[in-house]
Amino acid sequence: MRQRLRAVRQAKGLMQDQLAKLVEAKNATISRIEAGTMNPSTNVALKLQGILKQPIEYLLRRDTGRIGNTA
Repeated sequence: MRQRLRAVRQAKGLMQDQLAKLVEAKNATISRIEAGTMNPSTNVALKLQGILKQPIEYLLRRDTGRIGNTA
């Protein structure tokens, strides 16, 4: 999730603190998720999906691929 979340966030032009505010979480939460030291709660994962317009399956999958590629 780390690389995908960061890539999608950056593609949307969002900084970590901006995304954190949108998902009603702390900046450290987004930072830790991207660093791979924390998994998002279900609530945060659902909010990330809605804001970033990416399926949870794509964001949570460990392999790399193009943004939006769910195959």
